[in-house]
Amino acid sequence: MTEMYRSQKSIDTDPILDVRNLTVTYRTGQGLVYTVRDVSLQIAAGEIYGLVGESGSGKSTLARAIVRYLADNGQINSGSIKLGNTDLLALPMSKMQQVWGSRITMVHQDPAAAVNPSITIGEQIAEIARLHLHLSSTEARAKALEMLEKMRMPDPESVAKRYPHQLSGGMLQRVVIAIALTTNPQLLIMDEPTTSLDVTTEAAILDLVRELLAEYNMAVLFITHNLGVVANICNRVGVMYAGEIMEEGAVQQVFNHKLHPYTRGLLGCLPKVTNDKRNVSLSAIPGYIPRMNHLPSGCIFGPRCKLVEDGCQAERPSQVEAEAGHFTACRRWGALHSNPNLLMDAHQVRDIDEHEEGQLVFKASNIKKYFDISARGFASSLSKRSRTEIKAVDNVSVGVRGGFTLGVVGESGCGKTTFARCIAGLEEATSGEMELEGELIPYTVSKRTPTQRKGIQMVFQNPDASLNPHYTIGDSVSRPLVLMGNLSKEEIQERVSELFRAVNLPEDYTNRLPHELS
Repeated sequence: MTEMYRSQKSIDTDPILDVRNLTVTYRTGQGLVYTVRDVSLQIAAGEIYGLVGESGSGKSTLARAIVRYLADNGQINSGSIKLGNTDLLALPMSKMQQVWGSRITMVHQDPAAAVNPSITIGEQIAEIARLHLHLSSTEARAKALEMLEKMRMPDPESVAKRYPHQLSGGMLQRVVIAIALTTNPQLLIMDEPTTSLDVTTEAAILDLVRELLAEYNMAVLFITHNLGVVANICNRVGVMYAGEIMEEGAVQQVFNHKLHPYTRGLLGCLPKVTNDKRNVSLSAIPGYIPRMNHLPSGCIFGPRCKLVEDGCQAERPSQVEAEAGHFTACRRWGALHSNPNLLMDAHQVRDIDEHEEGQLVFKASNIKKYFDISARGFASSLSKRSRTEIKAVDNVSVGVRGGFTLGVVGESGCGKTTFARCIAGLEEATSGEMELEGELIPYTVSKRTPTQRKGIQMVFQNPDASLNPHYTIGDSVSRPLVLMGNLSKEEIQERVSELFRAVNLPEDYTNRLPHELS
């Protein structure tokens, strides 16, 4: 990338964040792995920059590199990172730690993992105020209440006295944003902040971010895979793939003109509510993202691109400015520009006449799950009036047939997960009946037979909390087969390899630990 290109790419005002030609590597047993390569981006005050791409594209690695919080085997090989007039790469780590939490703050995907479960909400915000703003204890408590009020938190004084487990996911995310904004930072990095939220809570959080941006005038790096969120909230967008920026520009430019096949592929993957799901299948980009230590020659998107030609594979294309402020790393961008519908294929029609209705596999009748919330203390325990009953699930009935998917939707806190946990036997239902293939099953998983436990499995919202950090991925996947499969060691290994192929994961990922995956 030439110096001329870098000067052309500068934004109109002096940027708060200025990243130039950044390359990040990780040391592995197989040598250096280049996970982020020659990435440049600038974000001005009052601007939200959306960074999108598939899982494993390097988005979170880029964010961690910007704040210099890479793993022990990670390093910044080349490039520069400036926050205002400060060269972050020139700072000793002791000075960098002063930047964390004061000038740069982050909001992570899982708010529950970002707060201390043993400290009240108010104290967690007040601690930041005391540490970075040097406020007294009284001033810090007042600052905490002020921040909760700005987050539109109902009854801030009550919330300040609660612990994290007593708040919903949407309320926790507001708390994390409050903590991040307490010091009025120059740069706010939001890494998938709405992924775990329902659509109504997500909309409220996005509205809140827009309002706070106007008040604080900070620069925001918004990392997401949700293109709808980018269109809703961001000013500019960068499309990242396998460690490189494929396309960048104003949101209107990128969404309206789409000058890279990868961008068009991402937009083509979006489901359309008007389509009949029984007759139309989702479009998908063929293949999967390459491994960072086995990148293809030439264009890294070439193996998945429908427009690829010999020239694409001969040389890695550099970014060009197709129009003012709109950059693309595709040598065939002219063909895309002249044909707006190219590669924007309609969703494929399924080759079926009629979907046959399967047998009833699972049935839940009048399921209730009530929680007793008792006042504290011995005296209050003697009084029935001090007991409060929360009806988390109240008289819910469903039936699920083979070959069909039942969607359960609703706002955060409406009881969806509690109902699912009752079905899985992880929560004991208060009353009701559950049948699996016509057989009544007990409420708790510990009382169910091995066949019944195999018949109902659950995929949880947070994969990090679902895997043992000390076990390899292969060990975790094989464990259910070891416990319930009655298979030989060779059969288990073959089944694990088959499962990895089914989800487009390289088979040697079985030897990796959870933290080594995106």
